[in-house]
Amino acid sequence: MNVYVIPFVHSGEEIFYDPHSHMDERVRPFIALREAIEEAGYTFKVTKDARYLEDPKAILSLCNIYSPVLENIRSYPKELCSLLVTEPPILHPWLYDRKLTEAFNTVFVLFDDYVDNRNYIKFYHHQGRERPIEQVPSFDEKKYLILIQSKLFSDQPQELYSKRAEAAAFFANIPGFDLYGSGWEGNPVWKGHYGRNKLQLLKNYRFHLCYENMEGQRGFITERIFESLFSGCVPVYWGASNIEEVVPKECFIDRREFASNEELHAFLQGV
Repeated sequence: MNVYVIPFVHSGEEIFYDPHSHMDERVRPFIALREAIEEAGYTFKVTKDARYLEDPKAILSLCNIYSPVLENIRSYPKELCSLLVTEPPILHPWLYDRKLTEAFNTVFVLFDDYVDNRNYIKFYHHQGRERPIEQVPSFDEKKYLILIQSKLFSDQPQELYSKRAEAAAFFANIPGFDLYGSGWEGNPVWKGHYGRNKLQLLKNYRFHLCYENMEGQRGFITERIFESLFSGCVPVYWGASNIEEVVPKECFIDRREFASNEELHAFLQGV
């Protein structure tokens, strides 16, 4: 019998086989998924649109319900179908339509408030790293601060894109701040697009402005804060309201505790 996986829209089959197909080997959990399926005695297959699947034992979609995927999914028994949701509603609100449970028996979500242990099951965001990198410079040898994120926009409540932009504008005037990612062209401290090894870049900075795409959601914790920790860089975190249930408070700086970027900067300078 076959287990079919529909990859992310902008991904291909390589994420299930090549650990170097994405930065910092972040696809390792998907390789482990394939290996576990094969070890269980099933044939692992990748499908782009879920059309004409032969002898399916299970069908898993990775955030992909674009046409014609969803239409094709509906032609199979609901009990075979699952959906993995990794993006927040400010980016892909259609992934949070509860009518999707008419097509998917199980929806795996990051957001704790969705979890009912029936149709919605909790999962933790995939991480590529198992242990910290080695040979990290001493705190005194490092540059001050870094922000690595593309510049995005949203008019949705709880978005943090605008907070990243405000931080980038403020810290651009502070020596030792560097900015990486697409969309920031024109900012005087923009250093371009980061390479495939994000952690090797982060290790050279004392602090990392580590903002999720949205704030105030229980359980919405992505790879960002762990990339900081694995690289020996102190995360300045803003995102999940219950972050301290997952990461001890002494391991990060909570951006919510500061009324402004000026206040945050004053604190960081004193560390």
